[in-house]
Amino acid sequence: MDFPDAVRKAIKSAAEAFQVSPASDNLPDVSTGPRFITHYVTAIDGFDPNDETTSPEDLLKTLTDEMQLMMRAITEERGNIGMMLGDSIEAYWGAPEEMEKSEGARLACRAALRQLEAVESHNSIYKLKYGFRMGIASGEAAAGIFGDRRRQYMAVGLPVNLSRELMVACKDRDARILVNETTYELCKDSFLFEERQPIKRREQETLAKAFELKGLARG
Repeated sequence: MDFPDAVRKAIKSAAEAFQVSPASDNLPDVSTGPRFITHYVTAIDGFDPNDETTSPEDLLKTLTDEMQLMMRAITEERGNIGMMLGDSIEAYWGAPEEMEKSEGARLACRAALRQLEAVESHNSIYKLKYGFRMGIASGEAAAGIFGDRRRQYMAVGLPVNLSRELMVACKDRDARILVNETTYELCKDSFLFEERQPIKRREQETLAKAFELKGLARG
């Protein structure tokens, strides 16, 4: 088993543990249309699939364990797991089932903090050195079933793109969890945030405000 095989097997094992099927021919008849969602993307920081000092078998176990912790935090906060690519997982709140804007944003923030706590504990026990970066963005998106041969329920639009950009921006800002301004406004009474350097939107001339999620609000 080589390293790419280990990554694929880890994703498959983690997905099966949570009965996740990113692409299926048996999806419910859900209409495609505009939805307000909170989109969440998380990735392992420091993971190197070409690190030959780690055996593929150890890599498989580590990745599977870490991804299951990530997915448990999402599903226990009522999130829907979308795409799983490499060492990253994407999820969303507010589709297919609609929910209040603030509820979806709060649940996503809670999932991010739960994931951070669970993974840091796991890393401490097994003396792992992986870190995590997470991006969360709320806003209007198109959500529904896309594709022909591989039908998949997914969301596309500004919050999806922005959450990915926020996750990438974590590295330059030495942050774990960055959220957009809309998520901040919806959650500022329930969580602690710190405003960080704005990010330049990819392929655009505009800047987007970024806020680091630090924890639950006191009191």
